[in-house]
Amino acid sequence: MISAYLRGPAGDHFEKIDARDKTNYEVIKRSIIDRFCPADMRRSAYGTLASRKQGKMESVNEFAAVIQRLVSRSFSNDVSSEVIEMTAREHFILGLRPELMRRVTMADPKTFSDAIRVALREESLEESFAPQRVSSVEPQNDQMTQVIGLLTKLLEKKDNPGNHRSNFRRNNRYETFRNRNKPNINCPIRNFCDKPGHIESRCWKKFPNLRSGSDCDKKQGN
Repeated sequence: MISAYLRGPAGDHFEKIDARDKTNYEVIKRSIIDRFCPADMRRSAYGTLASRKQGKMESVNEFAAVIQRLVSRSFSNDVSSEVIEMTAREHFILGLRPELMRRVTMADPKTFSDAIRVALREESLEESFAPQRVSSVEPQNDQMTQVIGLLTKLLEKKDNPGNHRSNFRRNNRYETFRNRNKPNINCPIRNFCDKPGHIESRCWKKFPNLRSGSDCDKKQGN
């Protein structure tokens, strides 16, 4: 497939590769990178590799593919595979999110592939248990609203000294109004003008000549 898709200078370079190496994909890739990727581009790729970090929404597989691609662009063909493997493993672990990096480091993977495998396992565990942990600790919005409503009702029903005094004054005014209109049992019976304090024989409405100094004037203030 490589020989069928390469065109131009890349196809010419492929024809110059030794026949025994044309069946090895890694050798072909390294040879093409060394030919068409100058030293300054390799330094730029290594700088990107050193600063590359896993994004919040980036999966472990996506991040590992980026690291592998940057490592392949950062070294020439004469670099040993052990150095490339070690570099890829170290930059992969250091670039992981802090919680994943801590767990992968504790597992102490020996190869780049082992580091990817441990990171994938930790990522799956994190996705499985994180939602349950959050829902068990943090109440839902509707539950919080119900709790606030119950607390508000309890506070409203709690005895308040100010409200107590207000109710007492209101009730006292009502009792005073009732007592003011309530006939005095100690006064004589009202049998003509329906006013307490005197009897019919001394009522000035019936006997106007008794108006001055009558019991009506004294007791009713008239």
